[in-house]
Amino acid sequence: MKGDVTEQKAAGVHYIALILYSFFQRFLPYMPFVATFLSKEKNLGNSQIVVFLAVYSIGVFLLEVPTGVIADRFSNKLSMLLGSFSLLIAMLLVLFTKNIVFLYLSQFLCALGDSLNSGSSETYSFAFFESNKSHYEKKSINYEKFVSLLQSLMWTGLTLSFLLSSLFIGFGYYIPYYLTLTGFAINLLCVFVLPNCEKKSSTFNFSDSSVKEKSSLKSALKEIFFSKQILFYLIVSAITSALVSSVYLLLQPLMNERGFSGFSNGFLYAGATVFASLGSYIQPVISSIFKTKQKLFTFLFFICILLVIGFGLVNNFICFIVLFCVFRIVNGLFSPLLISILNLSLKDSKNHTTILSLTSLLSNAFQSVLLYAVSFASVLSVQYFSIAVVLFCLLLVFISFGKYFLKSE
Repeated sequence: MKGDVTEQKAAGVHYIALILYSFFQRFLPYMPFVATFLSKEKNLGNSQIVVFLAVYSIGVFLLEVPTGVIADRFSNKLSMLLGSFSLLIAMLLVLFTKNIVFLYLSQFLCALGDSLNSGSSETYSFAFFESNKSHYEKKSINYEKFVSLLQSLMWTGLTLSFLLSSLFIGFGYYIPYYLTLTGFAINLLCVFVLPNCEKKSSTFNFSDSSVKEKSSLKSALKEIFFSKQILFYLIVSAITSALVSSVYLLLQPLMNERGFSGFSNGFLYAGATVFASLGSYIQPVISSIFKTKQKLFTFLFFICILLVIGFGLVNNFICFIVLFCVFRIVNGLFSPLLISILNLSLKDSKNHTTILSLTSLLSNAFQSVLLYAVSFASVLSVQYFSIAVVLFCLLLVFISFGKYFLKSE
């Protein structure tokens, strides 16, 4: 009896640690002020700031897949520990040095930390759920609901970080960075507390030595191309993420053109993130209404098309806010849906994290191609109309594959 009580307490502590980790995973108060901070506090010129930002993108491109292989071969918890530690060191470097080389190094460490965390945190969450599946089933919580909760917490953390940075920026540009450092330290502590779930899951065991020896990029690629279902889900996830992210990025120059900048810009982003959190939270309810994931995806793509066309036509700030908030709800709905679909399809894979890393890499590649293609348009409204056309074409492709596309479990 005592043993059961102790186990329940430990499980409660682990669950709280995972909740806090999810909340602080995107707690990034410094993000809105990077360029200003580097210019005013570190005396960097515009060209140096551009290089500083580029180091991160290059680092993620180079490290995304290798870090996924490392997580599959050794441990997702180890990958998350190394990732959280790298982010902590990166933030300390940014805070306490003005040397340009060390500042560039901090960005590379940020890329390393995010690469180590990205796929491994999703895989770990899946393993955590699997190892406590009987407990969650008693509470009528399936994996989709579990992911929706974690994604909602992540968006909430991002919202709070934006609000805090806006409130405390009057005390200096260092304050958002100290807040971010605090968040990274809490995350590192949470990962230390979390159990090594890979050893507890019978269907998801990365601790087995035979799995570690065979887990590699080559075996991951073989697994992808030998399984049409995994290949299709990977492509769908990558394209969808790229499209949603591209629209989000292209909204920034559109807002500048329409004069929605300064306070209104920051307020809009902080407020709209609340709706992304709401979208993730209500995703299981919306999913149950549509019965199948195929129908839900089709509906969300149609909404995206209408929103994108709306962005290109609307000049009124209030109307723009409404469209942006609806877009963030759609973004929040897409996020847990994609994660649950891909993770469930990889349930018995020995290359789980590596395949998630490849998905992220493919998504970034699609996004780069799309942004480059759209940049040829000279008028922003034309750009958004072209994105709407791309979304519509992809939707038709998905519908034509309806027989295979996202069958309900």
